[in-house]
Amino acid sequence: MKNNCLIIFISIIISACSTPDSSQGVVSTQDLSTETTVTTSGEIINYTCTGTPIVGLTTATDYYVSFVDKDNFKLTSVGVGTTAANFYYRTKQYRPLESIGVGTHQFNYPEISVTLTGTVGVASVGVETFEAKIQPIFRGEVTSIH
Repeated sequence: MKNNCLIIFISIIISACSTPDSSQGVVSTQDLSTETTVTTSGEIINYTCTGTPIVGLTTATDYYVSFVDKDNFKLTSVGVGTTAANFYYRTKQYRPLESIGVGTHQFNYPEISVTLTGTVGVASVGVETFEAKIQPIFRGEVTSIH
């Protein structure tokens, strides 16, 4: 049985949430389902939601993804403070999911951020500051769009 919410994972549409447990009327804990071929465990992904979030997850928060198989995955928290970032992932402490929420749910890689710092050894001339600028170069190809 498919649920009527949408999860977008790394710009790939996947099927919604987990299957309700008819005996308890709640979502089965921990597992989310997907119809993508992305199966790399140990990656950090960011969860966002437009609507009501999945109970057990916090919107705008990073999680480690653990694929159970090609169609199902689980999430663990990312450690903060004195807790190692991958502690919950290594110890398999999966997030309990209690409901599917409402709306569009997205799982994406965290945004790439680059900072360039240093001193400029040449004096500015007019509006030109001679500061270094970052120009990203993207390589690869789009293999499919859903």
